[in-house]
Amino acid sequence: MRVPAEKRIALEEPDAINFACNAVNINSIVVMNKASDSLKQRLAEVGFEIVETPLTEFLKAGGAAKCLTLRVTEPVLDYVHANEPVESRTIRIEGHLLDAGIMNQALDLVVENGGSFKVLNFNLGVERQSPSSAEVRVSAPSHERMEDIMTELIGIGAVPPPQEICDVNTEVVTQDGVAPDDFYVTTIYPTEVRVNCEWVKVQNQRMDAAIVVGQTAEGLTGCCKLLRDLKTGDRVIVGVEGIRNPRKPESREQRNSHQEFTFMSGGVSSERRVELVVEQIAWELRKIRDRVVKSP
Repeated sequence: MRVPAEKRIALEEPDAINFACNAVNINSIVVMNKASDSLKQRLAEVGFEIVETPLTEFLKAGGAAKCLTLRVTEPVLDYVHANEPVESRTIRIEGHLLDAGIMNQALDLVVENGGSFKVLNFNLGVERQSPSSAEVRVSAPSHERMEDIMTELIGIGAVPPPQEICDVNTEVVTQDGVAPDDFYVTTIYPTEVRVNCEWVKVQNQRMDAAIVVGQTAEGLTGCCKLLRDLKTGDRVIVGVEGIRNPRKPESREQRNSHQEFTFMSGGVSSERRVELVVEQIAWELRKIRDRVVKSP
């Protein structure tokens, strides 16, 4: 549809089977695997010369001349090439990765949030009750996209290898009741943070709070604080590095013996967006109105 009819050269089946379209054009020369006499004549009429080179072995893999070239003379267009380096991080996941679908869930989260992945290693449990482990390198086109991906992965128990993260990112509160930008928002799940190369369990776990870390006589501490309770000088965790939600691996029998609690799993919640519920109620009201109007 984009090429005018007078500039089109339709291939016959023999030329198509020989991958005549998978060709390389250099000025007036066209390099291809093989061409019929009629195709050679048609191209000669419009000023092209065909150079045939046997590529039958490569045809077996589904490619020909074009697939065997890398053009280095084309101009580099900034708007079609990445202007920022790709950010990559390595995560570790443990548990019944295949049996519980955790591995598929993790990889789907990466792709759905605009990233890519490479499984570096996968250690499958040798027995039915044995947990598995995997290390995956996650890549994203920007730091912001990576933060979104890591936030999702933390929720299913993914953590960075201990040797990669020795401390968490913290910022000091400068005004009572005001958290630093990009502070980590807690969930209902048990959380641990990396402080001074140690994993510290967060106390007073609750949703929608900030994590404040400190040092006491007993050692390093971390606790959840509502934003209104933050005080000037508190060290608050920002970003998602050095944070994990530890989960105990469960066997198939353990998972089937009880139903895991999931937040906002019901149809109505004060935390849930209500547009769909409102639309459903409105639909029911319209049906009731129509029945009243039609009734004698």
